[in-house]
Amino acid sequence: MSRILFVLNTYPGQGGVETVTTNLIRGFAQYCAEHSVYVLAYDKVPGMELPGNVRKTFYFTEKSRSRISEANVALYNKIIADYGITHVINQGMYPFLTNIVLNDSMNPDVKVISCLHAMPSYLEEDYWSTRAANSIKKLTLRLLCHLGLNFSYNRFMKKYIAGYRRAAEKGTKVVLLCNDYIEEFCSLYNIPEKFRNKICAIPNPLSQEYSERMADKVLDNKENILLYVGRLSYEKNPSLIVDAWKLLQDRMPDWKFLIVGDGPLRTEIEHKISRENIRRIKMEGFTQTPSEYYRKAKILILASKYEGFTMVLLEAQRFGVIPVAYPCSAGVGSIISDGGGIGIESLSASSIASAVCQAASSDLKMRDLAESALAKSRNWELPAIVSRWMNLLS
Repeated sequence: MSRILFVLNTYPGQGGVETVTTNLIRGFAQYCAEHSVYVLAYDKVPGMELPGNVRKTFYFTEKSRSRISEANVALYNKIIADYGITHVINQGMYPFLTNIVLNDSMNPDVKVISCLHAMPSYLEEDYWSTRAANSIKKLTLRLLCHLGLNFSYNRFMKKYIAGYRRAAEKGTKVVLLCNDYIEEFCSLYNIPEKFRNKICAIPNPLSQEYSERMADKVLDNKENILLYVGRLSYEKNPSLIVDAWKLLQDRMPDWKFLIVGDGPLRTEIEHKISRENIRRIKMEGFTQTPSEYYRKAKILILASKYEGFTMVLLEAQRFGVIPVAYPCSAGVGSIISDGGGIGIESLSASSIASAVCQAASSDLKMRDLAESALAKSRNWELPAIVSRWMNLLS
């Protein structure tokens, strides 16, 4: 019997990594009951419940993530020994976690699998998204970066590159989100040739609830709703999506646009809607049950600057909601390709509006697209993804 320890930043939580972890834990319990699951994390979101399938949850005593804590390493090694852990799943592959799960005193018999829940090149976007908003200052920082003199950038990249290489060289496997990411990851982070056979790909699974959903009535009771589900933050481009709806509101007079989610840009978006008098648009806020919206909507829109393998697209497909998405990564491209949705040509309001109009050109067209998206969603069903994990663990 395998004893699996998930190690991650926050658990339970509301983010993508936490959601995928919960889906896998429940999938392991349903389809591979002989496995025992434990969790080790730094923090948790108050009020959120743990899956009932977790044997025990532990939390690091030292909360700093800027250095390797001897206390955290000791706690991790003790859990491994006391509970007979056979496999560690390093969720997120953050350097502060990788250094702990692959510490120099680790038990060499334990299999350590590190998972990157993002597209390989996300670091560049992630770095600049948190830097100066002032365009002149940002331009100066980019110039220094080009000259090799932006030392904060150099430290940031060096830390992550070292962590990724450590995961590949010292760990058992590195799991990416799609096959097209493998060569990109190895090239970007200079993974030595002799370790490249450790890099593999397993996509995110749908939840048990969505995987078991009956498909025969998924296209019934739909309304003329364009939908956005996700965090209202820089990388998701919510302002640009609202600009696209502003172009569409007169071209699609019997449609409405619902924004489901919360985040740091919410107030800014609300002011924009009011200031520009944009019609038939509603901010719904955060929900733990987006299925209520998927059941009614016909089209979902996503125009992110970067994404790994976003769950929103998989969930939308499962409800026959047509994904209209900008293929910012190979992961997003693989979801919407082969009938999975419609691609947006560029990150502009006019391109987004054009793609939505293409999807909504006729009722027959929408039904064909919806049925095709639903069929594509079977690739992400929980039993199929858990089976791939079981093959990896064995």
